[in-house]
Amino acid sequence: MKLSNEKVIEFEENGFLTIPKFYSDSIVDQIRIAATDLMNQPNLLNGCTKYYENSVINANEILCRIENFIGFNDFYYQLMNDPGLLSILEVLFKEAPVLFKEKINYKLPGGNPFAPHQDAPAYAMFDCDIYLTVMICIDDSAKENGTLAFAKGRHKEGIFPVGETGEILESYTREMEWDLISLRAGDIMIFDSFVPHKSDANLSEYSRGLIFSTYNKISFGDLRKDYYDLKRKHFPPDHERDPNKDYSLNNPFNLANPLK
Repeated sequence: MKLSNEKVIEFEENGFLTIPKFYSDSIVDQIRIAATDLMNQPNLLNGCTKYYENSVINANEILCRIENFIGFNDFYYQLMNDPGLLSILEVLFKEAPVLFKEKINYKLPGGNPFAPHQDAPAYAMFDCDIYLTVMICIDDSAKENGTLAFAKGRHKEGIFPVGETGEILESYTREMEWDLISLRAGDIMIFDSFVPHKSDANLSEYSRGLIFSTYNKISFGDLRKDYYDLKRKHFPPDHERDPNKDYSLNNPFNLANPLK
């Protein structure tokens, strides 16, 4: 797919763009099957990393996120390295992209809100000037099941001050105008690492699964292994944690998240 000049302008002005029906229904079915397969995999040492949260509905523990999984799922490896998708990112980057990280936020019924934040501070341990994230809709994403909202155009203002858990300070977010982004399964959204975004809780009966694949410019190198080595050390999944250590505050690998 060739990215139109109008879409490039949309991205530059807003900090994000959307492309409806990027994936066919048959591909969406494969995406869902692969996401379910990952969900059902056991927690293994040095396997893909699962993170949990407590439901806002009944306080039960539910799966929130899975990361670092393309080494265990060839379908997702191919999906995130698809030449058509990479060619779009190359237009926006003005050079070739390389995958930096990947995650699925399942947003099951009872899934918590995500506080207003930018992604850039979470990647400050590397020197890249900007990252681009492709968000793939596994499910329809609407207000009822906790879709994302973005502060259009505020990506041009650099990094906003944050609190101890990485959320943008309320003195800044309360004057931002938030655009609620409703999407359908198979749609994609591309956003940069500086645009503020957030999501509400999922109080519906339906999941709001979203895949996020994040890329950096190839000129900065292939950083994915370095990133996940650091993340596993500083914010490991539950089954690899030191029970006497607090991982919650001032942790760049857990910014503005409801993760336990």
